[in-house]
Amino acid sequence: MKSLWKAINSHLSYKLIITIVSLVVLFFCMVVVISYNIFAKEVQKTYVENSSTLLNQLSERIDEYFQSLNDISFSMYADILFLPEYYSDSDELKVYNYKIRKLQNLFLQKRETDSVLLYITGKKELYIINRMTNRSFKNAEAIEEKDWYQRVLMSPNQMVLEPEHLLENYDSEYGLDDTTPVFSINRCVVEYQTPSFVLSINYRMDTLKKMIQDTLANDFAQIFLLNDQGKSICKPDTYMYDHIAPSLLKIIQQNGEKDGDFRYYDDKTGQTMLVLFKKSDMHNVVLLQIVSMRNVTYQADKLKNTIIFISSIIVLILILVIIAFSLYITRPLKVIENCMIQVSKGDFSVRSHVRSKDEIGQISNTFNYMTEQIGQLIKERYQLRLKFKDAQLKSLHAQINPHFLYNTLQAIGSVACDNEVFEVDNMLRTLSNMLRYTIKSGGNIVTLKDEINNVKNYLSLQKFRFEEKLNYSIDIPENLYSIKVPKLILQPIVENSIVHGIEKLKKPGNISILCRLEKDICTVIVRDNGVGMEQADINKLQRYFNSYNENLLDEDEKKIGLYNVYQRMLLLYDKKFSMHISSNKMQGVEVRLNIPIDNNIFDKKGGEEHV
Repeated sequence: MKSLWKAINSHLSYKLIITIVSLVVLFFCMVVVISYNIFAKEVQKTYVENSSTLLNQLSERIDEYFQSLNDISFSMYADILFLPEYYSDSDELKVYNYKIRKLQNLFLQKRETDSVLLYITGKKELYIINRMTNRSFKNAEAIEEKDWYQRVLMSPNQMVLEPEHLLENYDSEYGLDDTTPVFSINRCVVEYQTPSFVLSINYRMDTLKKMIQDTLANDFAQIFLLNDQGKSICKPDTYMYDHIAPSLLKIIQQNGEKDGDFRYYDDKTGQTMLVLFKKSDMHNVVLLQIVSMRNVTYQADKLKNTIIFISSIIVLILILVIIAFSLYITRPLKVIENCMIQVSKGDFSVRSHVRSKDEIGQISNTFNYMTEQIGQLIKERYQLRLKFKDAQLKSLHAQINPHFLYNTLQAIGSVACDNEVFEVDNMLRTLSNMLRYTIKSGGNIVTLKDEINNVKNYLSLQKFRFEEKLNYSIDIPENLYSIKVPKLILQPIVENSIVHGIEKLKKPGNISILCRLEKDICTVIVRDNGVGMEQADINKLQRYFNSYNENLLDEDEKKIGLYNVYQRMLLLYDKKFSMHISSNKMQGVEVRLNIPIDNNIFDKKGGEEHV
């Protein structure tokens, strides 16, 4: 992610593309969302209005249907003759036939009637009428243990609607069908506060289901009927809401309205449902219609998908146009950037060929003028420095004739030999060699062997001075002798080691010079066991090196030698060269020079270092 963000930040074209594309995508997303929400709300509103109308019509039909069933069961009250006859013992056959005919009449009232049960509480007799049998049973008090029987006793003389169930756990001799779901209309007839008989009429679900099925406008919704306990009176074959029916009924009861709609999230299916309801005041039932919101908003979803598809094509075309436009804008800037990179590498001959007349074209023209002026100034300054160095050298030659110095030193050496002061003669010869090496003509680029010999001469002179207090060792492989390096890069470092490290010691000091070749890097190490440096001083020295300001060194002349070496090498090798200083207090200093082996550098610079 960081690399991606870095890539975006480093290209103007990427920023333009991402910004404009983001705005376009955001715009189309807003269009899709707003259009979808408006259309979805309108679709949902229309669906609720149409479904509510159908649900109200269905509720009226169901109320009429239940009222007709209630009238059938209530006819037992209307038949006044029947009431004294059902318990009379005067003519049992006449009473039996009368009861059977009455129950058959109830059975034939509706074609969906499954069975009719009449229980005489005082005699414990049970009469059953269905398509298979017309019988009565003595000692049928087991019927009193049924749950529905107990509920009927709690509502005397009232119609009790029993939800959908199976006629299970009855004696097989009753001949009741225990495989077909039925709902029941039950009634307990009470005389003088004593139950006289209990009537139960069982109806198959065909008529109710057909009424519901005829009302459904599509196959997505499910309509079902609940009693006040949340039990299903009638439900479709694919019914799957038993687990939420009590929760739905609770919401409806809390709502207090006779009809309405609300949304319900089903944790089991993970879907949001649209629930429409209609209460019946007559029979204390609730009619519900449930449909998934996905099915309600199906048309809106289709429109959304169509809009997304069309928008995606438009966005893709716009992205291509935006990319082409951004490249058109940024290509001239890229040309100018490449030219700037070339200038940063020192090539001031490069020119930007942008011919537009807008602001970018003006930047290009200004850049070309600037590079031309800078190149001219650098050329003039470089030539001026060369002339200045030549003038300095000629001035030095004019002031001191090297041959005069050599001859004078040789004469002094001869006098020393005549007087048998051979150490003085050796010192003069060493000093003469150093002087000859320092001011000899032929440029400032020498071999590593010549540079090491000069350091040996310097150390020899210092050895005369410090005697046993100074020891040194030089380890340079012969295959490195021919490597070309700038003149006088090691002697200032060795001098620093002696003056600021060895000289302050009370014990003998050691200086070692090592040289190793690793790939294309020649590493020269100058190490001493002097008083060392604090890390803070090393950090300060490194800041001086990076400042490129010689004035910062005036207050501390001991840094000038290292600073000059560092700056000369940096000018010659650029960033290919590095110098590292490490030290611990009272443990000496190590200076490590990493010099790239590249003779082409000297060829490019004319074989001479003008610094």
